[in-house]
Amino acid sequence: MTTIAILDTETTGIDHATDTAIEVGLVTMSLEPLAITACYSSLIRCDRNPAESVNRIPADLLAIAPSANEVWDEVLRRTADCNVILAHNAEFDRGFCPEPLRAKRWICTMDDLAWPRGAGSKSLVALALAHGVGVSTAHRALTDCLLIAHTLERLPELGVVDVKAFLRRGLRPKAKFRALVSYETNSLAKAAGFRWEPNARMWTRTMAVEDVAGLPFKAVPVDADAVQAVA
Repeated sequence: MTTIAILDTETTGIDHATDTAIEVGLVTMSLEPLAITACYSSLIRCDRNPAESVNRIPADLLAIAPSANEVWDEVLRRTADCNVILAHNAEFDRGFCPEPLRAKRWICTMDDLAWPRGAGSKSLVALALAHGVGVSTAHRALTDCLLIAHTLERLPELGVVDVKAFLRRGLRPKAKFRALVSYETNSLAKAAGFRWEPNARMWTRTMAVEDVAGLPFKAVPVDADAVQAVA
């Protein structure tokens, strides 16, 4: 692992089946030395943005943006030599990417890594602030990528001398698990990073297989075959 990519998307909503990416941000980093090597960001053409109140991207701008094929082709070109892609809530962003990107190895900076300082929140802003990274703006794709990059750059100052080893933790075999909790104890699942799936009516989380034994409740794989394949 010598070069990594950090990726973030802004989308029209949260449903991978019906919504689409309308902006992508990308930062590539060298790990030896630890430094940003390039940045890229682009809006993606679309005729609507029902999430404008959240991402502040005017639909009028999307009408004149490059096509999705143009943007993703550029992202694929820039990530051709990257061993790993990082994203905050990676499962969300990965689902809006084309298949060649989804097929790469991903690390979730929210759930997969043992950051040296607790943030008290899973938000990227809270993570950055906890590690001494200033936040002037947030919630646009490239800005969020840079927050992750600058937080990674803080690691050596905080005693994490082997950044590669720090990131390799995020590459441990993972699978999707369902929390076996009652209504009275579902707060335990939420605190452990599980998310409620209303259609399936269950709390789920994709996590390292070896970490399941340390949960304060029982969890079972959603796909048992997937766990056997990575074990």
